[in-house]
Amino acid sequence: MTLVRAGAILVLLLQAVAATASDYPAKPIRLVMPFAVGGGSDILARVLAEHLGKRLGQPVVVENITGAAGTIGTRAVVTAQPDGYTLLFTPQSPITIAGSLEPKPDYDASRDLIPLAMVATTPALVVVHPSVNAGTLRELGTVTAAAPEKYFYGSPGEAHEYQLTAALLLKATGGRMTHVAYRGVAPAAADVAGGQIHMMVAPIQVVRGFITEGRLKALAVIGKDRLKGFGESIPTTVESGIRDVTVYGWFGVFAPVQTPRVIASKLAVELLALPRDAAYAKRLADLGFDALALPGAELERTIDEHRRQWRSVLEMSR
Repeated sequence: MTLVRAGAILVLLLQAVAATASDYPAKPIRLVMPFAVGGGSDILARVLAEHLGKRLGQPVVVENITGAAGTIGTRAVVTAQPDGYTLLFTPQSPITIAGSLEPKPDYDASRDLIPLAMVATTPALVVVHPSVNAGTLRELGTVTAAAPEKYFYGSPGEAHEYQLTAALLLKATGGRMTHVAYRGVAPAAADVAGGQIHMMVAPIQVVRGFITEGRLKALAVIGKDRLKGFGESIPTTVESGIRDVTVYGWFGVFAPVQTPRVIASKLAVELLALPRDAAYAKRLADLGFDALALPGAELERTIDEHRRQWRSVLEMSR
C-alpha cells in the first residue's frame, strides 16, 4: 500500500469518525437500570434520563432489567451493540461487588464497560418497622440476638451494598436476623413498612415518605454526617459508636467497552454538564441526592477503591 493510499484511507476514517460524532444520537437511547421500578436508583435514573435527553436532542428511555443483584441488567449492557444507544445506569454493587462473588458473573466490569461519569451520591438509613422494640442500633442488636428466628431484614439482593452494610451493622451490634432478597429497594421497603419483614438499609428517597407517615422508624444515618433538611434528629452510625461502617450510595453511567470513543466522550461531556442545570440540581437535592460531575477516570479510581473494600468485607464474612 502506497503512502498516498494509506493517507487517503486515514482521512476517510477520520471523516467517518467525525460524522459518527456529529450524527449521534440519531434515535432514542436506552438507559438500562438493573433494579426494580420505584427504588432510589430508578427515581434518579428517570430524572437523569429526562434532562440528558433534552441535552442530546433525543429521548433517553429507562428500561428496568432486574435480577441477581443487578448483574442481569449489567450483562445486558455488556453484550449490547456498542453504538452508544444502550447505556447502563447503576449503583455500585454490579460494578464493585459482583466480581468478588461465587459464582462470578460472566462479565468483568473493569474490562467490559467504559465508566462515563459518576452522577450522584445519596445517604442511606437504617430503618425498622415500628413494631420492633428498638430505638437505637444497639437496642436492635440486643432485641434480635434474643430471638433471631423472629426477625428478618431485606435488601435489593444478596451481596448488594445495602445487604452487606446491614450484615456489618448486625455484626457490630451482636444482632442476628435472616436475610430476604428482593429485586429492588422499593419492594423491600414496602414489606418493611407493611410488617412482613423488620429492617433494612435503604436510600432516603425510598423511605422518607414511610418515615413521615410513621410506617417506618429510622434508627441511624450511615456514616458521620446527619441528614440536612430532613431528619436532623436521626443519629449517625458514627455517633452510635459504629465507626467502621461509612457506606454511601453512588450512581454511575457506563457504556459497552467497544463504544466509539468519540461517542463516549460526547456522552461524558453532556453528563458532566448536567449539574450546571439549576433545575436538575434542585430536583436532585429535593429528592435527597447530591448531584455530581465526576469524570470517568475519577470514577474508575473510586471503583477500584470500593472494589478492594467490598472484597475485604466478603473475605471477612466467609
